[in-house]
Amino acid sequence: MSEKILLIDAYSIINRAFYGIPDLTNSEGIHTNAVYGFLNIFFSTYTKVRPDYILVAFDVKQKTFRHLMYEQYKGTRKPMPEELQQQVPVLKDILHAMNIRTVELPGYEADDIIGTYSRKAESEGMDVVILSGDRDLLQLATEKVMISLPKTKGGKTEYEEYFSEDVLKKYQVTPTEFIDLKSLMGDQSDNIPGIPGIGEKTATAIITKYSSLESALEHADEIKPKKASENLRLFRDQGILSKKLAAINTDSPVECDMHEGRIASESIFYNDESYSLFKKYELNRLLSRFDAKNAENRTDITYQIRTCAELLCEDIKQKEAGLYVNENASLAAICFPDNTITVYTDDTSAAVSSDSQMSFNFSGMAAASDIKPEIIKLLSSGKKIYVFGLKKLLHILDMRDFESRDIYDIEVMSYLLNPLQNSYTYDIISKDHLDRIVPSKEDLIGRMSPDEAYKISENADKCRKIAALSAETALKSFPVLKEALEDADMWNLFREIEMPLTYSLYNMEREGVKVDAARLAEFSEYLGKSAESLSAEIFKE
Repeated sequence: MSEKILLIDAYSIINRAFYGIPDLTNSEGIHTNAVYGFLNIFFSTYTKVRPDYILVAFDVKQKTFRHLMYEQYKGTRKPMPEELQQQVPVLKDILHAMNIRTVELPGYEADDIIGTYSRKAESEGMDVVILSGDRDLLQLATEKVMISLPKTKGGKTEYEEYFSEDVLKKYQVTPTEFIDLKSLMGDQSDNIPGIPGIGEKTATAIITKYSSLESALEHADEIKPKKASENLRLFRDQGILSKKLAAINTDSPVECDMHEGRIASESIFYNDESYSLFKKYELNRLLSRFDAKNAENRTDITYQIRTCAELLCEDIKQKEAGLYVNENASLAAICFPDNTITVYTDDTSAAVSSDSQMSFNFSGMAAASDIKPEIIKLLSSGKKIYVFGLKKLLHILDMRDFESRDIYDIEVMSYLLNPLQNSYTYDIISKDHLDRIVPSKEDLIGRMSPDEAYKISENADKCRKIAALSAETALKSFPVLKEALEDADMWNLFREIEMPLTYSLYNMEREGVKVDAARLAEFSEYLGKSAESLSAEIFKE
């Protein structure tokens, strides 16, 4: 069975992704929609093709040999949008981290690089797949070289696939004649002039009959319509130039040996470096491709496990702590400044695997205990406690009319610093403010809530890890966030307004709000009619 090489036209796929996917940014404001779309298409193609080699060809931002022939080449193209330009180095970094070889060649285009490698690979007996959104590459199709043009429909990537016979069937010309076709009709996107007055239909009829531009020029007097015949004679040199501009150079001086693009197995894509970049740019929907166990073990964290009942026995002397409590108060974690982390659980039958980073310290206690009173006692102790989502914790503990100036909400602090961010989870805070990558809740247990997952025995360890990471991140991020708020002159805003407001909102949610249902329905109807009226006026205008 022949080896297979996948050649990717980078900018073509990047552009398709950029204009096909709504704008996305990570929490740092870096645009990511083109990167995300490219990787989606890449993974879909890889799964379909399963190549032995991969090379990704990039254009170089400088003039090529075609500009020396024709200064106006691609002169009508608009500059690349800044939002897209920003994503090119990001994509290159990710591809390199995934051990995928990228290739550039000053003075030449990506098409020339791809054309050269496709011929080299074919000469070695390889099957070649060229991934591009540009139909110009159809001229490279042979019995062994397939051009794959991706299209995304309904969130799924589909492909138009062309070997040489498919090009002939679709366009009525061979791949080589495809160059002659373009030399006659020109190409507006590349600013290739062609022969004025000859469109696709006439050009196809001419090449179908005469096979090449040169033959058509020799028989110019015989060609109809008359205007096409006249223009072939008048713009002969322009047609010849257009053919040179349209032809892909399949003998470019590439230096990279294509065997450097060897892909031993798919596993080389998924490593610590690529995982960190996927996390950094918040390509969260693609993280599921990383092996779940590898994701779980990416950050070592040591903690001990005790029963909830043992919290009663704890002599907590340290002044500060990060705290996590799950929704049904069956699991809690406390992290102290001396870096000790304890996870308290009501699962007295838990067993920990030998390769775990945890230590197990049940004291022979068989009965689970209600942890709520002890957590309430801790929150009321006057110690500084840092949590993710104080309002939610108050609901869990049912702490009516409670308020403390010793509890700090990490989520609220993060929100003040970046109010446009989508979420303020421990993994994002860890990345943004502690400069470290840790597995997220989704990495460990998917879309389940920690409470749902904790009921499933094989997920118990992962839930305890979520608890430990949350408590540790809360403790370690507090001084960093505090300094940032002080620098932004927002510390008093946080302390005097946002934190007291958290308690007010909790009490409002707990008590509810009395409303006049009839008046509310009446107002709703009024708003609906107003919206319809405004819509009618807008459509009329």
